[in-house]
Amino acid sequence: YELEINRIYLSRTGQRFKLLKKGVRYALDCSIFMVVFTNINPTKDQPAGTEWILDEDTFIKTFTEEK
Repeated sequence: YELEINRIYLSRTGQRFKLLKKGVRYALDCSIFMVVFTNINPTKDQPAGTEWILDEDTFIKTFTEEK
């Protein structure tokens, strides 16, 4: 599926995350695209609003679109 900025995605554990930015390139290998996202609710170890970075392929495999 195509990732959308400001859309809510669910982790495998059901946590809600908002996609902030996509298309960021990894500095050591510019063929790897990264995404920046934030948790809507606190996780067990981070407050709400924490920013996270993950490669786009792993994000797509790990997160699903909230319906």
